[in-house]
Amino acid sequence: MLLLLFRIGYTIYALIKLRKNKLHKHFNVTEDSDIYVYEHRDGQSVLPSNNYKVTPLAMFFIFPLGPSEPLIPLIIYPSVNYTISEIAILICLYTLSTVIIIIIMLTIVLLGYFGSRTVNFEGFEKYIDLFSGISITICGIGMVFLEW
Repeated sequence: MLLLLFRIGYTIYALIKLRKNKLHKHFNVTEDSDIYVYEHRDGQSVLPSNNYKVTPLAMFFIFPLGPSEPLIPLIIYPSVNYTISEIAILICLYTLSTVIIIIIMLTIVLLGYFGSRTVNFEGFEKYIDLFSGISITICGIGMVFLEW
C-alpha cells in the first residue's frame, strides 16, 4: 500500500513538474551516430555550443551491466565457505547469466527502437514523467487491489 501511495505521489509530482516548465534534458543523435545531451525549457532554443557529447561506451556500461551489479555482493559473501571449484562454477554461472541478460536487453531495446521509428513521438518528451507515473500507478493498483 505504501508503494501505491508513492506511485500516486510520483504521478502528482509529474503533473506539477509539467506545469512549471522546468529545465529538462534531451538526447540528440546526429547522422554520424554521435550522441549529444542538452538542457532547455519548452519553447526555448538551444545553441550548438550547449550540446555535450556522450560516449557510447559510457552508455554501454550504464545500461547493460547495471542490473547485475547488485548481485555481486550477494554472490561473493556466501562463497567464503565454498571450495575453489564451487567458486569457479559460481563465477561461470554469473557470467553466463550476465551475458544472457545483455542479449535479452539488447533484443528488447532493438525491437523497441525499430518499432518506435514507425510512430512520430515529437513533442511527447515533456510528458514522459506523467506517462511513467500513470503506468506505475496502474501497476500498483493492480498489485494491491487485483492481486496481479
